[in-house]
Amino acid sequence: MSTLLYERNNFLEAIEKLNTIKDLKVSSFPLRVATMEALAELYLELGEDDTSLVIADVFLNDLDANKLELDDGFGSTNARARALKGLTELVQGNTDSSQSCFTGAEDNLGIGNDALSYAEFLHTTRDFETAKKLYENVIKGITENKDYSDPYNLAARNMVWENILLAATCALGQLESHIGNFGDVEEILTRALTVTEERFGSHHPKIGIILTCIALMFRHKATMEHSSSLMVQEFDWEGDLPLSFAQRDLVIYEMHVCGFTRHESSKTESPGTYLGVVDKLDHLKS
Repeated sequence: MSTLLYERNNFLEAIEKLNTIKDLKVSSFPLRVATMEALAELYLELGEDDTSLVIADVFLNDLDANKLELDDGFGSTNARARALKGLTELVQGNTDSSQSCFTGAEDNLGIGNDALSYAEFLHTTRDFETAKKLYENVIKGITENKDYSDPYNLAARNMVWENILLAATCALGQLESHIGNFGDVEEILTRALTVTEERFGSHHPKIGIILTCIALMFRHKATMEHSSSLMVQEFDWEGDLPLSFAQRDLVIYEMHVCGFTRHESSKTESPGTYLGVVDKLDHLKS
């Protein structure tokens, strides 16, 4: 239910449902793990970083109190808890504290949010080679994972497999962009866009995430190549008619707002608007 509410952008009710599970006196620990992860990530998405940090600390304390109960499951659960703490520290810019959370937990990382969080830490600290391997492992592992019986695979909200897969794919695309592999970025993100459109439709918020990554990639490419006419050269503007592909309007919008392109149809009385695009994307409306 929390995941459905989140997908509908009803964050407050999603938090309420998660808190209901968190506060239960009798609930399986794997379920509590999934709940704490989802709560912390949701608060991060809302910009309430301090709250996420508190939740991560509670998660670690809760884990210590249940160490004997977990037995063989402690290693993987401990890695998830420390990865969550590491992510919340990283968001606040505390890279040293973040690193200490991941140190010693690397061998117990799974293919979910724990591995993704560590990859994001490595990406941020510019260990691109190791981060790339982790992103690829997450994508490959989730794609091939067929075990739905393991209670430690429980997840909610943006922690469900499909959302982690999307996050890892977009992060891998951004990493390839950072090291200048723009051809690989286009292939990765275009494939993700196609799959997401087929599953969720063309107006789902997930589409906006991928389109934004594509736009940032083209902007970074233009910056590196010192080309202000890049977008005009690479896209068929078709005069003032709608553009052929869904991603083009966002790319052109981003580039125009940032000052990289100036199409002849652009008018001073409407700065920052789409150029030659009739249908606007909902996620870009102010």
